[in-house]
Amino acid sequence: LKLWEERKSWLLDRETKRKIKEAKGTLVAKSLEKDKSRSSIIWRLSLNSAPVMQKVIEHLEPKCSVRKVLRLIKDIKMVALDGNERDFLKSYNVRQAMLWCIDENSNISTEADLLILTLKKIIQFYHQKTFPSFLEPKRNLTFKMSKNGQLEVAKNKLANILINVTSHLDTIKEAQRTNREGVSEVRHLLDPMADILLFPVVSERISEKTTSGLNKDIYMNDGTLHFFFEDTEKVEALDKVTNTIQTVSERDRLKFVIKNWVDSVLIYVTKHGADNDEVNEEEIDDTEMPSGNTAATDLVHTITRSLPTNDEAAIAVNQFVNQCAAVVIPSLAEAFPSFNEALPKVNRVAQVVYPV
Repeated sequence: LKLWEERKSWLLDRETKRKIKEAKGTLVAKSLEKDKSRSSIIWRLSLNSAPVMQKVIEHLEPKCSVRKVLRLIKDIKMVALDGNERDFLKSYNVRQAMLWCIDENSNISTEADLLILTLKKIIQFYHQKTFPSFLEPKRNLTFKMSKNGQLEVAKNKLANILINVTSHLDTIKEAQRTNREGVSEVRHLLDPMADILLFPVVSERISEKTTSGLNKDIYMNDGTLHFFFEDTEKVEALDKVTNTIQTVSERDRLKFVIKNWVDSVLIYVTKHGADNDEVNEEEIDDTEMPSGNTAATDLVHTITRSLPTNDEAAIAVNQFVNQCAAVVIPSLAEAFPSFNEALPKVNRVAQVVYPV
């Protein structure tokens, strides 16, 4: 874990190294291990490469948008690959390959160059049968793929994508046009209730239900019950309202991340985000707490308490919240790749959040 400190790379200047050390390591769950004898050992310590990516963004933008290229590769994955093949372009691995190719080509000036070079770098790693993490070069990101004999298939699939990249980009543009039409239709349908959907209580209830679904329990070797995100463990988060660091529980931090995402989606689909036709998930900062309007929340609670309380209304509200939560979980796994590592069976988790 300390090899990167001696690396000779223009990306790893003194300031970037300082930020990496400040970010510290992260203990990542490798799987939802049900065997009690293994539940406490299937973990790995990982370094946070975000400071390196931030240096890349500052170096290349605005002439070359790193975020745009990452989104394009994500879209290419969806139109050119099917099912488990999409693991050939895992978001984390793509970012690592991008760091390697930028480290070797500091003068990249166009998004087309960055896209092509990143794909070529991934193909190179598959050909070499080793895919090193940028900060942890001895860690092979394709170890499991190698064991399963998938590297040759992955290399050939990506080589084909590279040859036909222009055609795939045309397909993406057409899909984006269709999506824009669909978004416009959804916004039109939601227009009468747009303001209601933006009441804080709506995203609050969806976020709470989603948090409960994601925060699975784990039995340790000694038989004690723990959760992925504990109420008793404290972490720091930035409160955007006061611009101060607050100490909150791990569970509350998870809920803040989810609520940030839910709020951004609700804003987007209710025309309030119409000036930006793209929800930029890469720009969501999962260390920040979303701004909360206490007065607005109290007002909504007052309004909801004054509404008629009949069984049909209660069922309808609960179904809405539960269905939203079930959809949010797999969407979060795509928006935040770290969820994929912590919860590899996220789709199954989504199905058991609530029977809908």
